[in-house]
Amino acid sequence: MAGMIDDYAAALYDLAVKRGALDDFAAQAASIKAALMAGENRASLLHPYVSSADKRDFVEDALPEGIDDDLVGFLHMLIAKRQADLILPSLSGFTAMLDKPAETALAYVSCAEPLTLEQTTTLERALSGKLGKPVEISLSVEPSLIGGLTIYVDGYIIERTVKRQLTDMRDAIKREVPHAH
Repeated sequence: MAGMIDDYAAALYDLAVKRGALDDFAAQAASIKAALMAGENRASLLHPYVSSADKRDFVEDALPEGIDDDLVGFLHMLIAKRQADLILPSLSGFTAMLDKPAETALAYVSCAEPLTLEQTTTLERALSGKLGKPVEISLSVEPSLIGGLTIYVDGYIIERTVKRQLTDMRDAIKREVPHAH
């Protein structure tokens, strides 16, 4: 689940950067978190028997005035995907990304097995060399990748996994084999 939270936080960060609204999004994310954590609000948001439509209405009512439509859309998307429990952690992940100095890139790395300290250091050095700035790695283990890495850093995705290679191979074979009629 940490990988999903990181993905949502990174998507929100990228949206804020594209819109040139990092400061606005940061302030609004803090307001949203405060509103949703107040009193019974958090319990209502996370309650399994509250419908998605009711959660969406609840969020609309709980939010302070002036929240950006894209942020509201982000909240609605998570509710529609039945992932309301990821709203607060994703917003926290987003604000944590803002706390990193601009000269340091945060790389989200997913791999099938945990990396050793030596592998992590080598990867940090390689990414730092490519990006021209220091890189800090946030690692998540996803056994479904079979082997290899997926890296999300500075708006780029680098996917070097066995799962991806097998999918590419399957697609190439499908293109090459004529369909029998």
